[in-house]
Amino acid sequence: MFPAATNADSPLQPKDYVYGIRRFAAARAWPLAAFKGRRVINDAIGELPVVLIGDAAARTVRAYERGTAAFTWRDGKPHGPGGAWTITEAALLGPAGERLPRVAGRLSYWFAWDGYHGLRSELYKP
Repeated sequence: MFPAATNADSPLQPKDYVYGIRRFAAARAWPLAAFKGRRVINDAIGELPVVLIGDAAARTVRAYERGTAAFTWRDGKPHGPGGAWTITEAALLGPAGERLPRVAGRLSYWFAWDGYHGLRSELYKP
């Protein structure tokens, strides 16, 4: 419909979906394709450890602060310290009442994210 340019050496196609977080002096994008075959990514944005829970087919991702915890996906739920955790819009809730706040992010086409943030943004590579 309209031309979209990205860096010539970009590992993604212009209309690939990414989930991006911009926080203080850091910006990072995760290709939705990184969630194919896995639902959880433990990573960081700047110095803030985050856990991203995504579904590539449904084009959904939520990110939460994770502190020092690491998460996996089992039986349809994220599992971390103490067992299964519950996903909510505001926080990731632990079995013993722990509450990890959600981190704001957005789903975007790669050309839009890269065009706005460019070299100031990191791209997740599994």
